[in-house]
Amino acid sequence: VSTQSTGELLICFLSLEKKKTDQTMTTSKWSAQVILYSSSTSISTKSKKDTEEIRIFLLNKKVIFEEYDVAFDSEKKKEMYDRSGKKDIPQVVINGSYVGGWAELQGLEEQEELDKLLLKEIAA
Repeated sequence: VSTQSTGELLICFLSLEKKKTDQTMTTSKWSAQVILYSSSTSISTKSKKDTEEIRIFLLNKKVIFEEYDVAFDSEKKKEMYDRSGKKDIPQVVINGSYVGGWAELQGLEEQEELDKLLLKEIAA
């Protein structure tokens, strides 16, 4: 019988998935540069849930993305704010353009617009 909570198991699973992803996901059919800004110190349940949903969603789509924890990186926090004008977490940026959070990412997927963004290469 395990004494771990569901949250601890999810974190453990995601850590293992991240290690697996780091090792196996070096190529992708998507050419876009994708950034996820998150915060490991967020006290908002919605923020935490949305961040996990985005991670899982991007991993399932086999999107290679960079994640920055703005709680510990003031330069990335400023970069995030400069791009979006918002302090909300999480935030997704594709090819340098602010996309939004989980709801906006879902909306793009439902409208079949996300794949088009992910196929575009970053402008030089």
